[in-house]
Amino acid sequence: MEYRKFVYAPLATLAVTVMPLVAKAQLGDLPVTSIKPEDLNNGSTSFGNIVSKVIEIFLWVASAVAIIYLLISGFNYITAGGDQEKADGARKGIINAVIGIIVIMAAFLIFNASTNLGGDLGNI
Repeated sequence: MEYRKFVYAPLATLAVTVMPLVAKAQLGDLPVTSIKPEDLNNGSTSFGNIVSKVIEIFLWVASAVAIIYLLISGFNYITAGGDQEKADGARKGIINAVIGIIVIMAAFLIFNASTNLGGDLGNI
């Protein structure tokens, strides 16, 4: 049973170091900026564009929270010190964080695909 720590700890480390790189590679040069004053004349303050920005900001915040949760769970797993109950709780936290990151990445990709392939939310 003790060998599991040697399996999960490197996987958690790999997930923390590689997942953000994979997510950044998927994003390309996606700007995460607020509405600029020069955009106000182009009608970019429509309800659809505001909703689009809110969804984008929510996904960034959710991904940051999931990564922080993964780091905390990984730390708790490493510092369990033989306490099986603490290790099981931390392992569940790691699994939940990884699932959350995958769901957030999928939502981000679907959102970007829907807005970049002609599904502009500006006409809502």
